[in-house]
Amino acid sequence: MKKILFTLLTFVGFSSAIAEDYDYPYLTIVTSGGTVKSVAASSLVLTISNGQLVAVNGDGNQTFTLSALSKMYFSKTNETATGTQLANGLAFSASETTATLGEDFTEPTLTNPYELPLTWSSSDEAVATVDEDGEVTLVAAGTATITASYAGSDDYVAGAVSYTLTVAKPDPVANGLAFNASEATATLGEDFTEPTLTNPYELPLTWSSSDEAVATVDEDGEVTLVAAGTTTITASYAGSDDYVAGAVSYTLTIDKTDTIFDLFAGSEVDVYSLTGSYIGRYATIAQARAQLKHGLYVIRSNHKSFKLSIK
Repeated sequence: MKKILFTLLTFVGFSSAIAEDYDYPYLTIVTSGGTVKSVAASSLVLTISNGQLVAVNGDGNQTFTLSALSKMYFSKTNETATGTQLANGLAFSASETTATLGEDFTEPTLTNPYELPLTWSSSDEAVATVDEDGEVTLVAAGTATITASYAGSDDYVAGAVSYTLTVAKPDPVANGLAFNASEATATLGEDFTEPTLTNPYELPLTWSSSDEAVATVDEDGEVTLVAAGTTTITASYAGSDDYVAGAVSYTLTIDKTDTIFDLFAGSEVDVYSLTGSYIGRYATIAQARAQLKHGLYVIRSNHKSFKLSIK
């Protein structure tokens, strides 16, 4: 036992303990806080681990912090006495801190001057978790209290220190929606190609027409022309945690289909039978329509030809 004691004393830097007899029944340990603890020397095993001296015998385990030991010696009697425990010295550099999901986060600095063993916990693991070394992992927006607890010992007072962590959502980014044109025109009865929409994040959109008597639009942005007039076609995004809400639109002007009367307005027209026989020239298409008999004719004017049915 004496050999074990002196080996331990040499390792931790003590040299004042002296055992006068191998048969002293107690090993007595004195801490810097004044605590005196005697442990039975019979079958005593001493080990050092993580800055702690652990004394194991038939009575169980006794743990002492190496940095708090004052002296050790063999004694004839149990000299156990409780002195004044030292403050544990635990402190965080800040009582509150904030973090943003998806961004780097540095925990407040913990002061632990005696390298005491700690237990870490989070009050809300749906917001943030903390591992055995105090490293925090952000999970979701919200608030959690991160706590470092010390169970206490003969040398140091038990206690806990904590900080409040507020986790914020990241600011949403621009949605990137845009049409390649702010205005478009179409003619009833003719093909119409909508302006191209840029939607880089493939966001879900709601489509609308400001005047469905002029044009309607379906859930995919495809437009159906209804009547001559003007309407605004809009693609709207409701917004989310990731992308800003917004809407983009274009103005659609629809012209009516030209009729034969529109095409030949103010022009003389030549009239032919379906077999190609020339019938005559009229000052206007309206005059030809009024004077010709019922039947089907070919009207020519301005290098254009149309069939005209008079009933």
